[in-house]
Amino acid sequence: MRKAIVLLILIMTFLSGLASAYAITDKDIDFYKLFENHGSIMLLIDPQTGEIRHANKAASDYYGYSVEQLKSMKISDINILSENEVINEMQAAVAEQREHFIFRHRLASGEIRTVEVYSCPHAADDKKILFSTVYDITEKVRLAEKNKILFISLLVILMGVIVIIGFFTLLLFRNKKRLVESNDLLKETNRLLHEKQYSLEEQNTVIKGLNSQLEDDNERIQQQKEILQAIIDSFGAGIIMVDTEGNISFINEAWRDLFSYLDISDGLNRKFYISNMGYDTKTFFQKMMTGIENGNETVDKLIELTKDKESRFCADLEQTKPVRRFLNLYSNPCISYKNHNFGRVFVFRDVSHQKEVEKLKMDLINTVSHELKTPMSSVLGFSELLLTRKLSEERSMEYIRTINTEARRLTNLINDFLDMQRMESGRQIFNKKLNSVDDIIKDAIRLFDGEDNKYRIIYKKEMDSSPLIFCDRDKILQVMANILSNAVKYSPEGGEIHIDLTGDRGRIMVTVKDQGLGIPENAMDKLFNRFYRIDSDDRRNIGGTGLGLAISKEIIRAHGGQIGVDSVYGKGSSFYFILPCSEGSMAGETEDDSYSRGKDESGS
Repeated sequence: MRKAIVLLILIMTFLSGLASAYAITDKDIDFYKLFENHGSIMLLIDPQTGEIRHANKAASDYYGYSVEQLKSMKISDINILSENEVINEMQAAVAEQREHFIFRHRLASGEIRTVEVYSCPHAADDKKILFSTVYDITEKVRLAEKNKILFISLLVILMGVIVIIGFFTLLLFRNKKRLVESNDLLKETNRLLHEKQYSLEEQNTVIKGLNSQLEDDNERIQQQKEILQAIIDSFGAGIIMVDTEGNISFINEAWRDLFSYLDISDGLNRKFYISNMGYDTKTFFQKMMTGIENGNETVDKLIELTKDKESRFCADLEQTKPVRRFLNLYSNPCISYKNHNFGRVFVFRDVSHQKEVEKLKMDLINTVSHELKTPMSSVLGFSELLLTRKLSEERSMEYIRTINTEARRLTNLINDFLDMQRMESGRQIFNKKLNSVDDIIKDAIRLFDGEDNKYRIIYKKEMDSSPLIFCDRDKILQVMANILSNAVKYSPEGGEIHIDLTGDRGRIMVTVKDQGLGIPENAMDKLFNRFYRIDSDDRRNIGGTGLGLAISKEIIRAHGGQIGVDSVYGKGSSFYFILPCSEGSMAGETEDDSYSRGKDESGS
């Protein structure tokens, strides 16, 4: 169907100069309008020259050029690749070697956006032309880059620890070597003085040389201290040094950033003593532990550690104000290789992201284990009965149907996980064609023909004709099935489920309203998050993975639409989604404006 649309649009482009020779049909105009008014960005490109042969209104709105301006441009004018590189990519598409590309396009405003392009070739007037559909994936790429930067940051922190350990080892080795060399030099000097009876002038010369060497050594040591200071300041964790008397003598820049809400003067940068701020170490720790769960107990432990020369300590802290986050604290005594005690080091790290990742992992494990257990138990139990007992044909068929149902449930569960993974990684492929919304809704209703007859599904189409939408039929059917399944599951008392189809200004809206449990207000903004399920007594025994609405959101977003919900707790919910369509493209008149399945008004 995509190739047919491209061919018809190409013909309509050439018809503008040949109107006297060819008659334009209403059907051609309908498809032309579909191209012009479609919500997705569409371009027709000559693969030989790179000239943009045609563009729709969505392309004009996105790139910031008028349609006429776009038709006078080459694709290399908006693609940041060179013209030869762009033509090479188009030739690959023409040869059908590739149909999916990732480019960076320049808008009229000068902004560079990352786009995903699907291209397919078609022949027109003995020439090949590319039909390209463009999707903006800038935010998805930025999210991937943020995750990459986070990974690199963690790697840099690890490397920093290794470098510091290596640097300390090297520094200690060099200092020891220099002390030995200086001692040997002094011994040799003393020997020469006694052997040769140096004159006073000669002795002064030797002493000056020694002083010069000592000055060089001091300068080198000072430089090494500055390097060490720079390394510690750039370390990703906040560090506090407490001396043997319990005074805080040092903090690094990372600590200042981590606890930026504390008023720490820059004048206390290197020689940092709490007494200069007008309060003692305990008061400082109390201010630092603001909003920490069990903060007073933690402060007492920190004060106890300042007097402890041996123990190591590690703790996870949860902070609720002035910022909500999770911190990891560990502390070691600071003892040199010669067993000199210099006090204690406290290291703070923000581990909020790691906690979030761990929570998502546990949610996944809990969901999978819970959702797999029930169907697997049913499959194993009923299959064992079939294998070990002689059952009637009717009972055997009943067990086989149960096994089939549970196997389908397992398959759907696995498909949900795979769909979510593909969508989040950007590898989901959509087979988009023109489809009737009315037909998709009716097919979704038929999926629930076997449900308990205490439910009645009522479908009403508030328009004379059925609009066509450019979509992946199976994916939109999956969205409808997910929403209807929730309406049935979360309406334990049964009742009516209303489906309304409305349309206006090139958009259609499908609304599914139930009379079920409803949604608490504090759960509305998290409802479309993956693995999220409302935790309440009236829902605890209702199965589900928490992925259905998250997948539906990704599918609707990929089709250029919107999805949302309105609900009053205890009075039911109303889910809706909006998709772009062509105002002039209709599937034909329908005989009825409503469709229903389930019990009648009396409930029979």
